[in-house]
Amino acid sequence: MKTYVAFEANENNIHEIPLFFNSSVTKEGKLLNYKPFIFAGITTVKHLTYEVIPGFLKFIAIHEILSEKDADLKYDDVCKFYKNVLVSLPPEWVHFINENINPVSKNFEITADCFSFSVEDKEVPMPQSTRTFYNLLIQLVGKSPVSESYWIEKYPELELSKCYIFSNLYILPGECRELNFQVLHRTLFTKVKLLKCNMTDNDTCPVCAQSREDLEHMFINCVNLSQFTDFFKDFY
Repeated sequence: MKTYVAFEANENNIHEIPLFFNSSVTKEGKLLNYKPFIFAGITTVKHLTYEVIPGFLKFIAIHEILSEKDADLKYDDVCKFYKNVLVSLPPEWVHFINENINPVSKNFEITADCFSFSVEDKEVPMPQSTRTFYNLLIQLVGKSPVSESYWIEKYPELELSKCYIFSNLYILPGECRELNFQVLHRTLFTKVKLLKCNMTDNDTCPVCAQSREDLEHMFINCVNLSQFTDFFKDFY
């Protein structure tokens, strides 16, 4: 039945036409079907084109999109199939796409500012890689958590970048990652914090009943944790 599936193309819908199992898009008489493209969400013509300028995406861009779903995909394999897709498109479609932008993007206004930005007072051209652009954007607008200054002052030797990585490891249960986040950002409700919020009448540790319960006391200094902390120190 697939050979009877056809989609009428015109200038208003070319970008929305499916790439796969479409009798108008064939290679040597065979319908196209490439699972990595489908799993990555590349299923229609518009997914191969730029949004605000005419033309098709570069090979490296397609590979980057697919790599987000499957990091083991080889660049050469992606390029090979992408070439097959491009040569399978009807010539009139290719000509139209190379001359026209997606109709849904015609209301976008492009200025010179779209193609460069400043990082640390230096003009930076728009990078080719989305990952590179994202990292530069983080440098430009990202702000360190307020808690960082506290931890750096308290433990100058602490490498917070590694703490962030280890605290969010995918192998950790969700509850552990949530607890790690609360500790790193100092949002865990200790008795000290609860007292400040008027949610308790004292800040004494409910376990040892000897000291104020702040984060350090809760996880390190409480005398009732001595057996655990000694084991932990010996382990490392």
